[in-house]
Amino acid sequence: MLRSTLIAALALGLYGSAVQAQDFDDRWYLRPHLGANFTDSDRVSDDGFHLGVGLGRRFSERVGFEYAIDYSSFDLKRTSGDWDLIGIGAALKFYPVDTQGWTPYIKAGLAATRASRTASQSGWHADFRLGPGVEYPINDRVTFGAEVLYRYHADDRSLLVDDSYGDWLALLGFNIALGDRAAPAPAPREAAPPPAAPPPAAPPPVSTDDDRDGVPNTRDRCPN
Repeated sequence: MLRSTLIAALALGLYGSAVQAQDFDDRWYLRPHLGANFTDSDRVSDDGFHLGVGLGRRFSERVGFEYAIDYSSFDLKRTSGDWDLIGIGAALKFYPVDTQGWTPYIKAGLAATRASRTASQSGWHADFRLGPGVEYPINDRVTFGAEVLYRYHADDRSLLVDDSYGDWLALLGFNIALGDRAAPAPAPREAAPPPAAPPPAAPPPVSTDDDRDGVPNTRDRCPN
């Protein structure tokens, strides 16, 4: 029931959002998360829980990056004891579209995971993760997130009869932004128009000589 509910909520976010352009938040964030670990049947164990914390940042409209440390645990079925996993890894997040509100992405990651199973040898192995996710901003500081990830373990130490396992993770969490958003760049100023050309100089006054004696009227005592 939990699996169906989480997958349905994720699908609603992925396909029910209207696509509109928006600016992305490029601040670093902390991402506490928790959820369910649905185990591979070859483990012969119950489903368990998963919790962790990540540190990430979105570097462009299309790409983000995230470090994480996490812990999973589930009980064994045929014997008493449990199976614990501690992972340290990193992942890329690809945002295929620009949206306002629900924002879908694809996550692909790699981790080093230490497996510790009751009555078995403990050790480290590679852990590959891939799956869709969705984010929704609650306010300027907090963003809700949900993911469904397939988790492939290249683990040949925990059990002699198997060398790999495929689990599913259904996770809920929050991205908590660190710091404040960068102030937007000021709009470029328009160049001031060039100064207007000065008006042409007034022509010099024309001095007339009405009696044509060679002396201008302004100096002729008898201009007529």
